[in-house]
Amino acid sequence: MARLRGVIHRRGPGGEPERYDDGVLRLDLLAREAQVAGVPVRLTAPEFRLLALLTRSAGTAQPVTRIAVHVWGEADRDDSLVRVRILVTRLRRKLDLTGLGGEVIVSARGQGYFYAPPDRAAPPRATRAEPSPGGYGHASRLLGT
Repeated sequence: MARLRGVIHRRGPGGEPERYDDGVLRLDLLAREAQVAGVPVRLTAPEFRLLALLTRSAGTAQPVTRIAVHVWGEADRDDSLVRVRILVTRLRRKLDLTGLGGEVIVSARGQGYFYAPPDRAAPPRATRAEPSPGGYGHASRLLGT
């Protein structure tokens, strides 16, 4: 019974979860706060909305149009793809400065972007000031293609 109350407590109106916690990344969707390993991460409103969308469907690619609608309320503009790419780059850079790393935001060519939760058994990454070279094109490895 206590477990059921805990699940209900974590759900907001309409059944949406109020929090996301994978052991490293924690999002409080009501307070719009993000933490990595207990350390607050300052995100802009669009960055937070993007991360919230990707964590809600962790492991499943979200198309650029869905991301644009979720983040900005529309996707009809010709520059939606560019805007989403810039937003993803900014979010990855901020996450690269944490123990989580920017590579948890994965681009799946032709499909969109997804969040790949870290392996909880793996030791936390060392915090770095610069993103790793070579980009983030590792979706095929994670998707098994």
